[in-house]
Parts: sequence; structure tokens; C-alpha cells
Amino acid sequence: MDREDFIVEQYKECGRAMALYDNAVWQVPSTAFLISGALVSLAYGYVSIPYVRGIVITIAAIWVFVLFVVMDKHMFFASKQKEKMIRVEVKEFKISSLQRFAKCREKLVKDLAQFEYAFDGWENPKRIGRISGHLMLRLGMASLLVVLVALALLNFL
Repeated sequence: MDREDFIVEQYKECGRAMALYDNAVWQVPSTAFLISGALVSLAYGYVSIPYVRGIVITIAAIWVFVLFVVMDKHMFFASKQKEKMIRVEVKEFKISSLQRFAKCREKLVKDLAQFEYAFDGWENPKRIGRISGHLMLRLGMASLLVVLVALALLNFL
């Protein structure tokens, strides 16, 4: 295997790893909502003693916190793989980074204009299109955690 083949294989491996982490990032919140929903339903449907209900909801809050940390770690590792891929693209393949929609749309539009792509609003996204999906996941998980902690406290008081 010569140097070019090695670089291409490394690039492919970074892409596979990034896709794996990105998949995990989007699956973790679903798991968190499922676990917390099941435990809250269990607590309010079958448990009549308030402090026991508080313990069950506290367990749900702990699970959500753990999954929040896991999601954040997956986001971190996905970003590191993305950085590796960008370095290979720029240094070895001698091209500007490919399809990095969330970073700099203006630069992307300018770079791809030479290929006559139809952009349909990429130049200036409106309202909710400007918000990062990963930011929304973090906010959703944090909101869920706050609600669970509040429910647990209400049951202990």
C-alpha cells in the first residue's frame, strides 16, 4: 500500500467513524426520552408513596444526565473526526472542505458556485434554519433534565 492509498483509507475510516458517532448522537436523546418517560409513567401510574416516586424520578434524572454526557462525548468525537477529514481534504486532496453546511454557508456557496449547484436558500437561511441541530438536542436534553429534577423535588417536599 502506497502513501496515497493509505491516506484514502484513513479518510474513509474517519468518515465511517464520524457517521457512527453522528448516528449515536441522534439516537441517545430518543433513548433518554424513552427511559425517562417510562420511569415517570411508572412513578405516577403505580407508585403512591411520594418519596418512592421521588426516588424513581431521581433515577430517571440520573439516566438522562448520564445520556446527556454520552451524547456530548459523541458530539466531541464526531467533531474530531470531522477535523481530521478536513485536514486530509485540504492538505492531501488539495480541495476546500466538502459539504460543511453548518459552518460557513457563504464560503460554501461561493466554492460550489463554479459547479452550478442550485442552492435554494442556502445563502441566507431563515428563522429556525439558522439553529444548529446539535444545539437543539442539547437544549432538549437539558430541559428534560430540569423537568425531571423539578418533579423529583416536588415529590420529596
